[in-house]
Amino acid sequence: MEAALIDWYGETPVAGAWAADQQLWASETSGTWTLMQLHEGGEACVLDQGQNWQPSDDPVVALQEMLDAEGQPEDGAVVAFLDLLMSGAS
Repeated sequence: MEAALIDWYGETPVAGAWAADQQLWASETSGTWTLMQLHEGGEACVLDQGQNWQPSDDPVVALQEMLDAEGQPEDGAVVAFLDLLMSGAS
């Protein structure tokens, strides 16, 4: 999964965007982003993905701005991840 995100989309892990067993990857060049669920044994699955990623020093701010701009549903995986980040879960 990581190789595909790096090679195909130019995405890298977003600093500070790791909560519980979820991690956000994004590309400043292409604007794509991927939210992954990591499992024991090295398996991963995509929870959500999209475009229009805008880098920020604070991933919480970047996620909130993206949600506001795209009108994401309030019960989606990204909103749940944002809640985890804001709660300090790691």
